[in-house]
Amino acid sequence: MSRPCRVSIASTFRAPSSVYVSPSSPPQATVFSDWPTKEATMDAFYEKGLEEATSGNVQYRKSRAAVCGCQDETEFAAKLWCLRRAFHQIISEKRNREWLIAAGRQIMCGMLRHDKKDTKEFVKIYDQIIEFMEDEVNREIMREELGTRKITHLGIWDIVIDFILLDAFDDISSPPSAIVAVFSNRFMPRRMKETSLSTILWAMISAKRKRLVYPDGFMSKFYTLTTIMAPPLALAFFGGSTTSYRELCYFFKKQIIGFVKQIFSYNYNSMNADELAEKVYTTLHSTVEILKRRLDE
Repeated sequence: MSRPCRVSIASTFRAPSSVYVSPSSPPQATVFSDWPTKEATMDAFYEKGLEEATSGNVQYRKSRAAVCGCQDETEFAAKLWCLRRAFHQIISEKRNREWLIAAGRQIMCGMLRHDKKDTKEFVKIYDQIIEFMEDEVNREIMREELGTRKITHLGIWDIVIDFILLDAFDDISSPPSAIVAVFSNRFMPRRMKETSLSTILWAMISAKRKRLVYPDGFMSKFYTLTTIMAPPLALAFFGGSTTSYRELCYFFKKQIIGFVKQIFSYNYNSMNADELAEKVYTTLHSTVEILKRRLDE
């Protein structure tokens, strides 16, 4: 059942969630992260990541070395190897996972509410996606769907951060020509721009839906979510929204990019997987708190 979004999101994030909860038993694979668990507490953690990176064993869809503040591809790959395991350890604990799911739901609802958009349809689709991901039966379907998009691991970095968030920021930087044409028209009122944008996105996504192997799989649900979130966010980033909402969207982007840079900036040589997981969770919680306060203004 879908959960309603409240006017204030403060009550969603209670104090216990500010403390990292480490798994009480060896981490188990989930559809949020299907990583092997034997290496979770190994020593010489970063050295192993460097070894894997140097050997070409760290696969990734797109290099994010620049945005992550890494000096080269080897550093990016080595730290990514470590972060995948850290995220897996975080998500393996049910309490951490539930907190993160609630945080995502409430933050995106807050973004919609600030643009005076109804959140019911978003919550419905968001919860359907979470339910789909939590069902182990769907793991191979997701692996197949995302594999065609060169996503090699089912985890927080690869799906949520890289594929969803960072790709969205890339699209904002290089929008399709049809969208550029809409926002270049100074005489077109906002309502008409929003309608035109929704029509363009609907046409683009409809074409992609026709190529889906699984019409009710993860990507289909993700496309539906995109049709809800993309129009108001695109309007803001391309200058077709109110000043206050545009500032909020840029604030959101700044916090996400800041989080990414920070988790790649740690002294990896001095941490094992447990310590890195705790550090990442602390940074994640801090980022959520900052966004929460901004959305509650």
